[in-house]
Amino acid sequence: MNVLFVSECYPSKEKKYYCIYLEQQAIALKKRGVDVEILVPYVTDENLLGITSEMLNGIHVMRMACHYSKGKARAFIQPYSCNLKAIQWNKYDVVSFHLCSIFLEKMVMNECKGAKVKTAKHIHGVNVWREQCKINGFIRNIHNRIEKWICKRNYSQMDAIICVSELAKTVVEQKLRTVPTYVVYNGVDINKFVPQIQKHNSVFTVLCVANFIEIKGQKYLVDAVAKEVTDGIPIRLQFIGVGKDIDAIKQQCAKLDIEENVEFLGAKDYPDVANYMRMADLFIMPSYAESFGCVYLESMSSGTVTCACYDNNGATEFIRNRENGFLVKGKNSDDIKRIIDFVMSNPEESKAIAESGVKTAAKFTWANSAEKLESVYKKIICNDKEEK
Repeated sequence: MNVLFVSECYPSKEKKYYCIYLEQQAIALKKRGVDVEILVPYVTDENLLGITSEMLNGIHVMRMACHYSKGKARAFIQPYSCNLKAIQWNKYDVVSFHLCSIFLEKMVMNECKGAKVKTAKHIHGVNVWREQCKINGFIRNIHNRIEKWICKRNYSQMDAIICVSELAKTVVEQKLRTVPTYVVYNGVDINKFVPQIQKHNSVFTVLCVANFIEIKGQKYLVDAVAKEVTDGIPIRLQFIGVGKDIDAIKQQCAKLDIEENVEFLGAKDYPDVANYMRMADLFIMPSYAESFGCVYLESMSSGTVTCACYDNNGATEFIRNRENGFLVKGKNSDDIKRIIDFVMSNPEESKAIAESGVKTAAKFTWANSAEKLESVYKKIICNDKEEK
């Protein structure tokens, strides 16, 4: 079986951990005998054309340069068109779309249609229909309507849609019922995220790994930690991540006078994240819009008590409250504080929950994910319309 991943995000020699889960899935598929290649378009203001190839961790990666001149759409379209024509599309059994623009999707789909190649769209987020215009008001409304219409049109022409959770599948099926839709969970690298149940922190440490954007809910975690500090509880909060809202969170910490209790560690490489997860007493990522949440599984695999929100969160499909982790209400700092208090006060029960979390995470390996994904690809190739 020959499969092409199309994604505008993929690791490189310079950014080894950029969207690493796509590389992990590709490697796991290759171990099963699936020949996987990657097409990575990137926009540059340099007048470049053509496709450069490289082998990266055993995977053939093709990087396609697209020249862009502001206000000159043609300069952007022509390189896409020329470069795509150079690819031998009929050698692939399935072309699998991951993180890419609706514009690129449409152009590649046209090539696939001409070569009679099967197509699949991978949904990685809850925001299935894009709606990401940053302009407010009337223009944003029009933009979102147009983008949603194009998305639905593209998706309706796919041979299958593959979602990372039942939550994402439900969102898709509410608006699009004509395309077979499957769920293939992401995995966790259990060789990197190895468990350490016994912690050795001098101060109780809470860890959060996430980009600083509103839906990740960091401000509610900060509020909860501030309440612990007010109560005289020794506590340390560590943030790993970057993003547009980081300054607002830093200002919130200053306003609450807990700057000495909070560490902003910035972006960290994958092995460093694994180390911090092993050392933490409690992992909390209070996102209230999460399609799956690989970080939860990574934390559980590390032997750390893990807490997620049950609002609009795919983590509820593998976290069972007070059995292998904790679930709290989104946008609720009191609920978060209650979990912190419980883990601090009940070390033996918390240890049992962490051990149960390790067992759960072990079921979500990339090998298992690849096995399920390969079976979906086989159904697509055989034109099997039976839904899973």
